[in-house]
Amino acid sequence: MDADARDQRIRELETENARLHSENEELRQLIKQLQQRTERLERAAARQAAPFRREDKDRKPPEKHGKPGRKPGHPPAHRQTPPQVDDHVEVRLDGCPRCGEPVAPQERRYARPTAGSDATRHPPGAVW
Repeated sequence: MDADARDQRIRELETENARLHSENEELRQLIKQLQQRTERLERAAARQAAPFRREDKDRKPPEKHGKPGRKPGHPPAHRQTPPQVDDHVEVRLDGCPRCGEPVAPQERRYARPTAGSDATRHPPGAVW
């Protein structure tokens, strides 16, 4: 091999070496980006118990939460009594609709529980 051919081969190899080094660096950056994306997707998949949950940065602080229910002064929203009642049916509540325990006779009333009633008791006999 003469000197000119050897020098040309060295230049070709150096050019190929530089190209491979830059391609290698690009691939390393792509691998790093894909690893970060995979980690992000795995974290998101692990939170599927609450997929629509707000991020902590998007949440309102508790002091900014409003009070539930209608504002004072609004008219009530309920069904009106029908113009004609065809039949009255007495329905006795023998067991709690939540847990199935028997209801004491004094709790077998025929009215819905009020907002101020004791929530630890069984609900009074109500039309459910």
